[in-house]
Amino acid sequence: MIINKRQVIVAVAIVAVLVAGASISAAGYENSIDADRSIDATELAPGETTTVEVTIDANEPSAIEFADSFDPGFEDVTVIEDSDADLSSARSDEVIATWGLTDEATISYDVTVHNNATPGDQVQLNGTVTADEDDETRITGDNTIDVIEGDGDDDDSDEEDERDVPDEGAERIIESTEVVPGESTTVTVSIGLESETAQLNWGVDFEPAFADAEIIQADDVEISGAEPDEVFAVWFDTDFAVVEYEVTVPVDSDSGDTYTFSGSVDTDEGVELDITGDDTIEVIDTPTADGNISVDEQSVPSGGQVTVTEATANVPYAIVVTNEQGDQLGATEPLDADEKFSDSIEFESPIGQSDNVTLTLHSVDNGEIGSKLYMDDSPISASVPIWVGKDAYAIDDGTVPRQGVFNAISDWSDDTIDRGTVFDVISSWQSGERVR
Repeated sequence: MIINKRQVIVAVAIVAVLVAGASISAAGYENSIDADRSIDATELAPGETTTVEVTIDANEPSAIEFADSFDPGFEDVTVIEDSDADLSSARSDEVIATWGLTDEATISYDVTVHNNATPGDQVQLNGTVTADEDDETRITGDNTIDVIEGDGDDDDSDEEDERDVPDEGAERIIESTEVVPGESTTVTVSIGLESETAQLNWGVDFEPAFADAEIIQADDVEISGAEPDEVFAVWFDTDFAVVEYEVTVPVDSDSGDTYTFSGSVDTDEGVELDITGDDTIEVIDTPTADGNISVDEQSVPSGGQVTVTEATANVPYAIVVTNEQGDQLGATEPLDADEKFSDSIEFESPIGQSDNVTLTLHSVDNGEIGSKLYMDDSPISASVPIWVGKDAYAIDDGTVPRQGVFNAISDWSDDTIDRGTVFDVISSWQSGERVR
């Protein structure tokens, strides 16, 4: 029985979970489960379809949860047989299903490769089955589909070098070249060489020294260090490097003070490179404004955004969102003076768990986001908790109600959350535990 209507799926899923919970409490035994996947055709041309079948066997009647994920996703996925599952549903990157008490089940689904897939691409299938919530087994058998050439296909594409570094040279970019006392900015240095070197050395000196300097990211670095007056790093066996570091202007600095960067790049083979790009930071007066921002506590299952109730300022401004560690999560586009903002701010990357976020008004100069805006010697900001994952489906007492399960399955069908979150929500509803 394949269920297509979401409301029916959700209702039956709740019943299945209740039955499963009752069986777990009554039986109390340890179960084991196996699952095997077979794929009719493991080589497909772009746009072609094949059938995947998974057979599941448990040693005792059990409440079974099934999930099969696809990386990358397919053009289309359709469940064609599910052994009378209580719930089965599919989207482009995943199929999930649940059964009540049973010791065997079979689920089959058609998958279609994207029309724009390239010969040589491969789709990986990675799934699990769980018996009575505590015995998880990976699905064995066929687990890949290779994309091959179809009629008229040719594979003459060249891989492009996606590194954002110069062919040969070194460049420095300072995120904000004007900084108010006590605030920080990020500096990125990109280095490229014509050929690989055994040892790449980079260093920078600051005059005068900053209040603090810290390396944020330096992939594959072998040796590195940071002090208020210098930062350095060493890489082995490479032809490129990228390093990001943060510098903080002293709180007692004066408007008009400047901080100068001087640095060098050299290699074991005698190559020496000058660092081009930004090389100074100027201290500016603390920007002030008459403004406000209000944000309510909110549930965001995906962890991908925050919604502002209302914000405004009497100067051009933007709203920047940071987490408790001070890392930027997202920001608005520059806004005009006296323009009211009441909308969502998308995060650059979803946050993985509930967190307190701070939304701060920043100045805007020539279309660029600058320093925090102050009013009465304090930043214009607001901080609120953002509830993510299963926490987002809880009510005021911290527990997940039945409606929370309905909402979670609906959000999964809309590709807002993953199936792991759905199972977490169902488990929390069944146990009645507080999740926040």
